[in-house]
Formats: sequence, C-alpha cells, structure tokens
Amino acid sequence: MPTKPTQKKSKVASKKTKNLEWNLTLLYKSIDDLALESDMQEIERLLSEFAKKYNKPEKTYLKDETKFLAALTEYETLSGKATGKPILYLHYRLAMNSADKAAEAKMALYSNRLTEALNNMQFFGISLGKIAPAKQHEFLTSKKLAHFKVFLERAFADAKHLLTEPEEKILALKRLPAQDLWIQANQKILGSKTISWKGRETPISEATAMVPDLEKASERKALWHLVRGAQKENAAFAEAELNAVVTDKKIDDQLRGHREPFDATIKSYRNDPVVIKTLIETVSRHFSVAHRFYRLKARMMGVKKLEYQDRNAKTGVIKRKFPVTEAIAAVEKAFDDIDPKFGNLLRSFIKNGQI
Repeated sequence: MPTKPTQKKSKVASKKTKNLEWNLTLLYKSIDDLALESDMQEIERLLSEFAKKYNKPEKTYLKDETKFLAALTEYETLSGKATGKPILYLHYRLAMNSADKAAEAKMALYSNRLTEALNNMQFFGISLGKIAPAKQHEFLTSKKLAHFKVFLERAFADAKHLLTEPEEKILALKRLPAQDLWIQANQKILGSKTISWKGRETPISEATAMVPDLEKASERKALWHLVRGAQKENAAFAEAELNAVVTDKKIDDQLRGHREPFDATIKSYRNDPVVIKTLIETVSRHFSVAHRFYRLKARMMGVKKLEYQDRNAKTGVIKRKFPVTEAIAAVEKAFDDIDPKFGNLLRSFIKNGQI
C-alpha cells in the first residue's frame, strides 16, 4: 500500500509518492456524501424489484427461452451493480486507514444490508438447479442463450451442492459473525500495529514490504525480527480467527456434501480435482528444484544459508534496459515454448489492448 512520504524524502520523491495514493473522491466526496446512501438504497431497490418480478411460484421464465433470456440479462446487469461503489469505497477507505471508525461503522451496516438484499436473490440460483435435465440441455444448446452458456453450465453443475432457499439464507446470514467479522478484526488489529525503525514509527504492513529491499542482511534480520514480534502479540486472537474460519467452512462443506476440504474451492475456480491433485503430486516430487534455486541464490548473496527474511531479497541490479518490443518478443517465445496456445492468448490480449 502506498504510504505518505516521510520528512527525509526529497520533494521529488514526496510528489511521486503522493501521486500513488488513492483518490477516493472519484467515487464519493466524503463518508458523509449523500450519494453514498442514495446508491446503497438504489442497489437494495433493484435487488428487491428483481425478486418480486421473478420469485413467483409458476416461474414461467424457466420454461420459455425468450423469457429466460430476459431474466438472465437482468440478472447479469444486476450482479454487476450488487457490490458496487458504496462497498468498494468503504473497503478502500479501510484499506488506507484501518482505524477509520466512520468507515468501519458504515461498512458493518452496509454489509448487513447487502447480505439481506442478496438473500432475496437466492431463489434464482436454486431455481436454475431445478430445471429438468432435458430442458437444461435445450438451454445449453440454444443459440439465443449462447452468451450465458458458461454461466448456465456452472449453475447446473453447482446445483447439486445447493440447499433449500431458507437454508441458503441462513448460511449467508451467519457468514458475517462466523467468519467475516473475525477476519476484519484481525486485519484491524494488525493494521494498527507499528514498530520503531530508525527513529520512525512504521506500520508493520509497510515494514514487511521494506524487508526485501534492505541491502544489508543484518538490517533485514533486525527488521523482520521486529515485524514477527509485533505479529506474535496478536497470536492468540489470530488462532481464534483461524479456528472460527475453518470451523465455519467445515460446517458449510458438510451441509453441501463436499467430501474434501478443498473441493468447494477447486470447483469455485472451475478446476478439475484430478488435475489439481496431479499438480500437487508433481510439484511435491520436484521440491529439489526450489532447493537448488535457493542454494544458488545463497551463493549469489555470499551467505551459507538463506534465512526466511532473505527469500525475496534482491541479488543485484539489472542495468540493461529492455525495449517494449524486445520484452514482448521474449515473453511470447517463452509462452510459445510451453504451449502455442499460451502465446496466441498473449498476442490476442496485446492486440485487443488488454496488455
């Protein structure tokens, strides 16, 4: 996270650092901006109207292709607005200053309101899962619904792990006290901690980022020791947080019928469990590659053995400048050597201006 310049920095450095700070006024003028509450109310209104329109016993839109397309289009548009500017603004404020009481209070309030509003949308995903297999196939092969094919494939696949609408609402509501609030509290505590480094009180997040950039091994070790000490002061709470998060996830997995702790995560990323297990086994069999890398790095740094704080330390400075065209060509070749598909994908990103 960019930090405010210290008094010892030059005017040029200070100006450069200042320009890297987030300008949240592009979203709202302040925490008291009336537009913040207005936008939140608009999100709630849109979610409520969608639920009133489609959450009916007959659900005719699940039987007619044209009506289904209209419902999916509205749902897609609404999904983009559901966690829009208000939540993002508050999240960014807290990221910049975890001690921002006004933002913390409003985030808690808006999070609860958003959870309740989104609960009214639970019916839609559950309804998709109840579509008969023959009808699912019809929708998946429809040219009119081609834009939503991937979404529907995922929705139909996830349906087997969905519970009833009331149960889904309960799981959504209990997530905040069972998991989210624990995480937020731990982040807040860590965010407020500082260490004294070279006569300056430095937040531990900033100090952690400074460690790899220190040239002297003795300084890296000293700073890392201070960071770890500050973190250990919060060990008891962090332990409780981990237990709460793990227990909450275990309950959800059991209720949804996931066999392994990692099943839900793998499926959420649309990965194949067999591929992931093969990847884990392959990496585990080749740990020697990492061992060789760190032995080589230790020799380059002139030490017998790397300590934890030395893992990401710089080994030198690359003086040569690479023109953009040369850099792109080198990356393209590396991707092509792995698989031409990767190279083609990179070229398409560059062509479309995505890179």
